[in-house]
Amino acid sequence: MKCVEILLICGVLLLGTAIWPGSVRGAEAESASFAAVLLEEGDYFRCITEYRREIFLSPEDPGNSLRWYRIGKAYLLAGRYNEALKVFGDTKLYLGDEMRWKDRFLYRKGLTFLIAGTQKLARQEFERLGRTDTFLTAVGEDRLELA
Repeated sequence: MKCVEILLICGVLLLGTAIWPGSVRGAEAESASFAAVLLEEGDYFRCITEYRREIFLSPEDPGNSLRWYRIGKAYLLAGRYNEALKVFGDTKLYLGDEMRWKDRFLYRKGLTFLIAGTQKLARQEFERLGRTDTFLTAVGEDRLELA
């Protein structure tokens, strides 16, 4: 019975260190990579849930623009164009962050219109986007994101 108690205490201590890492950022980094893995595996809706959980846990995190961007990307890849357009069209998701996010979101919005078969709306979005100074940077970064 003593041996079982010692093993139980060791297990609780190990579990405690796994649940309570040195910092909250460590836990966020683990879940962020988990959400990214879900996205790569094509488990889009679990990925969306995981990113939304991260946003809920730290609403003021500057990395939330990237999380919203990836949520929109997951909706797009899942064929849920209306939801993707809502994410990419919502300016509150990236304002206050670097302005490059605006172009990345607008580019994805145009891409969503194009994939959904609404070429006229896609063309209008791309024309509007082409007038911004940071467009080429945003498209280049998006190309890296797709890889």
